Amino acid sequence: MSIETREEAAVQVPVSSAGRVPAIVSDLLEEWDLDELRGGWEAEILAGGAINDNYVLTSRNGERFVLRIVKPGPSERLRLDRGRALRAHRAAAEHGVAPAVTAHKLPEGHYLSRFLEAETVTEEVLRRPGVLESIGGILRKLHGAGPIEGDFSSFADTRIYLQIAVGEGLALPGDIDAIALKLDQVERLFDTLADEPVLCHGDLVIQNLLLSDGRLWVIDFDYAGMGNRYFDLGEVTSKGSLDDDGRCALVAGYFGRYDPVHDARVRLMAFMSGLREAMWSVVASSVLDQEWDYVAWAEENFRRCRGAASSTVFYRLLSVAARKAEA
Repeated sequence: MSIETREEAAVQVPVSSAGRVPAIVSDLLEEWDLDELRGGWEAEILAGGAINDNYVLTSRNGERFVLRIVKPGPSERLRLDRGRALRAHRAAAEHGVAPAVTAHKLPEGHYLSRFLEAETVTEEVLRRPGVLESIGGILRKLHGAGPIEGDFSSFADTRIYLQIAVGEGLALPGDIDAIALKLDQVERLFDTLADEPVLCHGDLVIQNLLLSDGRLWVIDFDYAGMGNRYFDLGEVTSKGSLDDDGRCALVAGYFGRYDPVHDARVRLMAFMSGLREAMWSVVASSVLDQEWDYVAWAEENFRRCRGAASSTVFYRLLSVAARKAEA
């Protein structure tokens, strides 16, 4: 989730093909036997990563790659499907919105992709003229990739996380029943809309968007699958802390014009984004690296989902979202 991000620049460490990197790195490269890296390579660690370890590999002739090593862990608990993620990444790369995958290993999920010299999108970057409209455009292009085998549902994820939390007696807010009731109502609405599923990223923290020479790219497809287009837009809205103007620009960039019906659906999925992230944090807290404050992150995202669907606007959003959107 949001702690699985790429820093703007790799953190340099003094390692090389001669040693001082985990054996799995050398073993994978030997197994793949790639022409580009056969003459030797140097490695840099990419900071961050709760469920993956990431390295930048530089070949003798200066070609650069990102190697993602999947950490052993609770993939089933966190609703991760490494095969589905690889299929999603490859489909996005073939559609020109993600860096190409050079090599992979399943079922583990390790893979090597091309490195992008790029700027990580931040909230400050979002405020630049035209950026949100461009993000809307790149998401529409991503959603045109596929189809792939494997589904993504924010509703299913959240329900399973909630079942785990209740079953294990994990800490939940006092208003969780009221929040879950709104989840039911949002799910019923989107079920009635019966939108065709698209290739949904499913984890669009804004750090998973890169800007390179004026072009946007999407990375980190760990949770991707065929799902609802409005969820990705809601993720950017929630994780980017967009105000009304920003959200409207995103909607207009995606659909070609602003439409209050599309806007209402995005706002409801921003609610789902906050709730799913909060519940993910709750169930991850007991099984992942404790250097991250999962309790605080859950609280932040419960706050986001409450703000996205407060009692004063929630039912109006449901009513508007149920209308027919402009073609």
